[in-house]
Amino acid sequence: MKLTRRHRTTSVLLVIMASALSIPFRGTAGASPPRAQQNFEQFAYSSNNGSPPDVGAIAQARNGDLWLASQTGLFIFDGLHFRRFQPAGPGDLRSDLTYSMFLDSKQRLWFGYYSGGASVIIDGRVTNFSSGLPKGPLKTFAEDGEGRIWALSVKGLSYFQDNRWHSFSGGLKPEFGIPYVMLAAKDGTLWVATSSALLFLRPGAQAFERSDIAVKEAWAMAQAPDGRLWLSDEGHGTRPILPGAGSRVTAAPDAYPDLVARRLLFDRWGNLWLTLQRQAGIVRIANPERVATGKAVAKADVVARYDASNGLSADRADTLIEDRQGVIWAGTRFGIDRFLPVTYSMRQDITTAPRTGYRFVQAPDGRIAVANDDTIYLYSDERAVARIIHAPATVRSLRVDQQGGLLVGGDFGLARIVGERLQTIPIPRQLKSLALFDVQVGRDGSVWVLTRQDGVFVLRAGRWSQILPQKMLGAPSPRVMLLDGKERLWIGTDDNEVGLWSDGRFRRFGAAAGLTIGFPQSALAVGDKILLGGELGLAGFDGERFHSLLSRDYPQISLVSGLARDRNGQLWVSGSRGVAALKPGQWEALNKPGGPQRPIDLLTPVGEALFFSQLNCCANTVLSTVQGNLWFLTVRGIAWLDPAGHADLFTQPRAIFRSVSSNGEDRTIAEPLTLAAGYPDINIEYTSDNIANAQQIEFRYRLIGGSDHRWINAGSRRQASYTSLAKGDYRFELQTRQGNGAWSSQSATLHFIVPPTFVQTVWAKLLGLLVLVGAIVVIYRIRLRYAMEALRKRLDDRTRERERIARDLHDTLLQSVQALILRIDNAMQDIPAGSPAHEELDMSLDQAETVIEQTRRTLQGLRLSDQEVGLDEVLGKIVQVVAFPSEVTLSLDTAGDFSRLNRDVQLEAAFIAHEALANVARHAEASTVNVQLQLDRHGLRLLVSDDGRGIPGEILHHGRREGHFGLIGMRERAERLKASLQISSEEGQGTRVLLTVPAKFCAT
Repeated sequence: MKLTRRHRTTSVLLVIMASALSIPFRGTAGASPPRAQQNFEQFAYSSNNGSPPDVGAIAQARNGDLWLASQTGLFIFDGLHFRRFQPAGPGDLRSDLTYSMFLDSKQRLWFGYYSGGASVIIDGRVTNFSSGLPKGPLKTFAEDGEGRIWALSVKGLSYFQDNRWHSFSGGLKPEFGIPYVMLAAKDGTLWVATSSALLFLRPGAQAFERSDIAVKEAWAMAQAPDGRLWLSDEGHGTRPILPGAGSRVTAAPDAYPDLVARRLLFDRWGNLWLTLQRQAGIVRIANPERVATGKAVAKADVVARYDASNGLSADRADTLIEDRQGVIWAGTRFGIDRFLPVTYSMRQDITTAPRTGYRFVQAPDGRIAVANDDTIYLYSDERAVARIIHAPATVRSLRVDQQGGLLVGGDFGLARIVGERLQTIPIPRQLKSLALFDVQVGRDGSVWVLTRQDGVFVLRAGRWSQILPQKMLGAPSPRVMLLDGKERLWIGTDDNEVGLWSDGRFRRFGAAAGLTIGFPQSALAVGDKILLGGELGLAGFDGERFHSLLSRDYPQISLVSGLARDRNGQLWVSGSRGVAALKPGQWEALNKPGGPQRPIDLLTPVGEALFFSQLNCCANTVLSTVQGNLWFLTVRGIAWLDPAGHADLFTQPRAIFRSVSSNGEDRTIAEPLTLAAGYPDINIEYTSDNIANAQQIEFRYRLIGGSDHRWINAGSRRQASYTSLAKGDYRFELQTRQGNGAWSSQSATLHFIVPPTFVQTVWAKLLGLLVLVGAIVVIYRIRLRYAMEALRKRLDDRTRERERIARDLHDTLLQSVQALILRIDNAMQDIPAGSPAHEELDMSLDQAETVIEQTRRTLQGLRLSDQEVGLDEVLGKIVQVVAFPSEVTLSLDTAGDFSRLNRDVQLEAAFIAHEALANVARHAEASTVNVQLQLDRHGLRLLVSDDGRGIPGEILHHGRREGHFGLIGMRERAERLKASLQISSEEGQGTRVLLTVPAKFCAT
């Protein structure tokens, strides 16, 4: 058969698409079985929640935030708060009236305006473009496989490359119609749907080609996970178009011929979402892969419809997006809506909220009874339609008897369900009130009832008997009653205790027995094991004591109102904070001596933001059915889930740092971040990438490098601040958890450094040390100067005193002795020579002359201070003054410059030398005397040595000769100089006198 040009183009196009989209080429898509339907919980954010109106586009940034483009401006939503975008730089968006928005692979956020032109936001900075763009409102953006950004308007097409926009007109001919929709397929092909044609641009091609697909006023286009392209237009509705067997639309009788979508979205759960153009709201289609190519979606494909009548924020929705957690977000006329995937389903046939709470029970044959105040819903199985039974008053307990029948207890007494009516069972006549709080059934068929005011009664063989009177219970209205596997009766009382009736004996257990869960609200018997749920946690009994898991350690198990064990042995716990599950080995440890030996990891269903149990005491709020499912009594109604198919819908929330500021200045987040020196402060704002459950996300953080490394539980708070940080290297660690689940194993880390100020550096410390040492030296030298001045003054006073004494001795004593000598000499003239008297007087004259000579030498020593010469010259004169026998050999050796020697040191050293030499002359009988004098950088060194007979050991030991003060005077002078004086001697070996003066005392 000969193909026309049109047929050849169509055939080639279909082959290309089948190959490029990597799916089998088939005419219909219906061979694969349908997937299980995913349920969604819808929540609307309107202006009352802070949402902007007229949200036309939504994008999700890398940190999880949603960017909302509305006709009132650009907003950012972090799951808790809406805030208007504030640019980081000087530039701003051209207009609040945006028409389109697109987030590319490089996290650049593009905007198109009604008035034409585009803007891009990169790291908070805005850049505006007008040149190279098509005229008119920019309807949409796309990114091809080469990274080029395409912008489409009704006037044409442009692409962004090399930091500027380029006009592209290849193949967009006027006869193809007005371009409306653009899509970049997975294989890199760029598709454009116009008012009358479907065009495609192959990768690397320079011109568009026209397909054979019929189009009339296109509205939306998307690519399904199976690779097929879907198109929604005014003429043919919404259908898959490529690849397929043909281009014609085969409309079934049950199809929506006018189901036209403004936006199409395929989610990860196997649904197709449509925001409707002609009708109100949003529709969801399950298993769209089963819709045949070329066939518009049918009524049977629509599984859910959302509009203002059932909770959507507005009837008109303009955009759809699936975030990274699989949550669907829609932008509407009045705000945004969230569609949260959940693992449970709500029963739609029980909608009335009860005053006293729901009750339920299941019989062995699968029948389920649910009580709602005075109404009983009876189901033949889990999926059956309920039959309604009306009770005469409020139902408070539902139980199964030994024959599998259903017993009902309440404010009206006791009854049995027979068919679709209640058959009354007589109760004891002595009861003060008909009201029964709870009913239990024993293994022998006995029926136990807990009354309002009269304690516990049991019905056996048609006869009632009282087991426990009210006064024994000790509480006016006990609410929880349970028969365990050993036929022991447990009763929870209002005084936070539980009572046990067994073998005719009643025992109480409270805090002393380990029961610290507060007011008991629920109980579960597993064989002979007993578990209790209370306001503060969960407890198990080991036969003697209770062991508890408390909400202070496990927040998931607070106000426990429901307990049930599934067919796998897991214990499901329902409370005020949602649902938790314990593995068999975990909850069984509560019933063993010693209790749990290690922390317990609770399994918590994630995503049930509103999945909290009813708080009406004291009906068990969890039911494990014979089919293996779990039913829950919640604040929103009755929910059920399949625990075998349950899995966490969401990944662990990831902590993200939003901003960092220090000392009031915003800082760019970098690794590491260097703050200002000098005890700065730091403010860290953070969030998580899970915005759908933002209210359930909790945070904890710690600062490594500070004084306290402990984790700080911040709850839902998203800011941490530290002030007056000391210098150092810090690491801020942040973790998240979903609801009451486990903390994330990976921490988000912010590394920052507080550099030291100059005064905190090592150099500053060294400088400070040098300054301190210098100050000490200066102070020491000042004090030394004052001390030397004082010493000099004292020495000057002494010198002047010696000079005065020398003058007085010269003018008095010496003159008197000389006058005496003259008178004696005159008297000798009258005495004959040779007479004894003459000889005696002659000897007296000799002694007097000796006295005069010695006195003159002493006066010479006293006047040494008058000599304006160096110490070396003074020593030379002293050697000449001291009278040594002529046979004594004297030597004097000097070294150094003595011109700048301290005058006080010179004077004291001279007196010490004079005394030492005088002692040698008087007592040593030496033949050789050596004097050595040296002045250098180490100080002054004076050594006087001889080879005489030495100093007797007794004198050297005591430091002086009896009646003589020469050695004592030498030591006192040395002490005044802060000098060292060493005198060493051995008999017959001579004597050494060594004076050492430190250099610091020698300078003038």
